[in-house]
Amino acid sequence: MLKKKATNIRDTMKPLNADGHDRDGLDTHHMLKTNCTFRNPIKDLLKDLKSFNQRRKELEDKYAQMRREVFKLKQIKLYKPVQGDAVDEMFAGYLNKAKLTIEV
Repeated sequence: MLKKKATNIRDTMKPLNADGHDRDGLDTHHMLKTNCTFRNPIKDLLKDLKSFNQRRKELEDKYAQMRREVFKLKQIKLYKPVQGDAVDEMFAGYLNKAKLTIEV
């Protein structure tokens, strides 16, 4: 059997108990008051959040090239040992593991 679709706002409202509360214990008046109290501050916070995110994106785009250049400068150049020299290969392993930049 199909349920009849609600066509009126009154059809969707929950019936109230004798004390004026919804059957699940929520006071409709309190919920409406809370909604009216916090609706505008929430909207303002959302506007601020959108503007902050837009500004962050603009700054990321603006400084992306500079960040790439700094990253290139900061890259640690690995020491490449002479092939076949066991001591040099072991030395290179320790240097590269420690991420030291030493002119060799």
